[in-house]
Amino acid sequence: MKTVKLTNDDLMKYALELTAFSQQIKILRRLTENVEYARMRGDRFAVSHQIQSGLLDEIGDNLQLIEDGIQRISNEICPD
Repeated sequence: MKTVKLTNDDLMKYALELTAFSQQIKILRRLTENVEYARMRGDRFAVSHQIQSGLLDEIGDNLQLIEDGIQRISNEICPD
């Protein structure tokens, strides 16, 4: 395993990026909770509207961006 020297500035940058990813995940969780709430209440119109509006694709795309970002940070902190 390669040894990497990280400065305090590097660590702060990574911490800020991870915090931003955490906030994005919270927003995505709220969106999925809203769809699930509408489904549980039997509001087919709201569920259908959310799905047809592309919400699920947007959630998937954002999760991919978060995954890629976390992997990038991991690779920078601990390269193979």
